[in-house]
Amino acid sequence: MNRLWRSRKVLWMAVLLAFAMIVTACGDSDEGGDETTAAPTTAAEEDTTTTEAPETTEAPETTTTTEAEVGKQYGGEVVVADDQEPPTLNWAVPGGDNAIVTLVGQSYWAGVQEIDGFTLELIPELVTELPTVGNGGVTVNDDGTMTVNYQIRDEAIWSDGTPISGDDFQFTYDIIMDPELPVTKQVYEDIISTEAGEKTFTYTLAQPTAQYELLFGTIIPKHAVEGSDFTSDWNETMWPSAGGFVFDSWQKGEFIKVVRNENYWKVDAETGQQLPYLDSVVFRFIPETESIITAFKGREVDVIQPPPATETIEALQALESEGAIVEVLSGPVWEHLNFQFGPGRLERNPDS
Repeated sequence: MNRLWRSRKVLWMAVLLAFAMIVTACGDSDEGGDETTAAPTTAAEEDTTTTEAPETTEAPETTTTTEAEVGKQYGGEVVVADDQEPPTLNWAVPGGDNAIVTLVGQSYWAGVQEIDGFTLELIPELVTELPTVGNGGVTVNDDGTMTVNYQIRDEAIWSDGTPISGDDFQFTYDIIMDPELPVTKQVYEDIISTEAGEKTFTYTLAQPTAQYELLFGTIIPKHAVEGSDFTSDWNETMWPSAGGFVFDSWQKGEFIKVVRNENYWKVDAETGQQLPYLDSVVFRFIPETESIITAFKGREVDVIQPPPATETIEALQALESEGAIVEVLSGPVWEHLNFQFGPGRLERNPDS
């Protein structure tokens, strides 16, 4: 898989658990949800998730809280701390494949698939179901090509109310294939034909590949972006959202704030209420790991993803006596070290 898409999907596995909890926050308690969650660290061997109930949460701006008449309560703000600040908000320009860009983008991006925050399995997002050979969404043709069909959800719309359509998928493909943009085009360059409909999109690959499952992970709205300077107009602001939140503001060196998408099309499967429950999410940028831990201990932030280290995990586990819940689990990163000695060390084995 190409580096851009692989890095984004790997990150999702590490942080989507936290975001699944963020999007549905305020719905798991009668008090309206002042939960504190530390997202898993992307460690080679261990990840850490910490949950704590704070007394207060400081944020750059205050938020209002309203109650739903029936079901779960709406309102509140979650503050996420990270040691990196995005160089851009645009995933398709240089710097857009940084982990922090993906973390922030998860609040307003949407595409064909997402990763379930609890099972870590691919699940459909903008489409009614993920296409497979079994459900007829993928066809291996007699000439050796492979055709993939997407059925876009009828209810899927952009935050400005415009329906998400096959034209948006086609526009995203055209952006990716723009020779002037340094986007990795691997796999996409194997697409030999496309067809866009009102709520459908079909493309044919020159040959079968399992990597089609990760294509079109983030869709760009044609009606809002077409005609703009794509490489410069979307670095410090964001196009209409297809996710639970919309971009609000960026205070350089301090925070990025996103607020509730009033036109978000997803609902809580349990109650039927529109998601998300939160009013806003603030991403605070704290360069030093020690300062991140200190802010979390002081309940100034709710979600942390500190760099992986045994001492960090131990420091977080020490908070369990204060009510924190710490989960340590395997991370998505693999590491290996090879040694090769002898006169033939530079000769490649043809059977390798």
